[in-house]
Amino acid sequence: MGRKKKWVETHRPSIERLYEDVGKNAYKTFLVDELPDGLVAAGQAEKVSSVVVMTSGSVDESRDWMVVLPLRVDTSGSHDAASPRRFVHDKDPMTFYLTPQGQPGVSGSISFHSNYSGRTEDVPVPGAPTTLPDAVAAIRSRFVPTSGSFSVADASLQNALQHGVKLFRAMEAERDEAGIPPFEDE
Repeated sequence: MGRKKKWVETHRPSIERLYEDVGKNAYKTFLVDELPDGLVAAGQAEKVSSVVVMTSGSVDESRDWMVVLPLRVDTSGSHDAASPRRFVHDKDPMTFYLTPQGQPGVSGSISFHSNYSGRTEDVPVPGAPTTLPDAVAAIRSRFVPTSGSFSVADASLQNALQHGVKLFRAMEAERDEAGIPPFEDE
């Protein structure tokens, strides 16, 4: 599949709340229904087992970066009836930045079907589900919230944040004087 990138508009209070919940240079996992409404599109939310929110600062830019990373379940490998179905997590980062005062700067960016280490990884699924909805439900049923310092997060998650930041910077550099889309009003 091709790569796609775009600006995402969301409500400023949603980003502020997540930043408060997660903290600086940290990560935290959530179930989709624990997130502010509208952050993950309804059609996508049905395929998401959980969401990781990560933050990491950049002293040079005076920005704290935040990535919202839905772990979208998909199938992979052979679709042969004789082969067991394999499920994967696909990670498409939504990236935002916050000012030193902890305020969201502008709307964020999102990239789909990117190419970075750990973007797609096998996910163990309890039981033997054969459909995507059953696999999502099985993974959600075993959800255990985790949190910690950015420095101890799984490398694939760190890579997602770094990729999202790199893409955001590139998109920011490509913008004309119209700038990055502002946040929607509540």
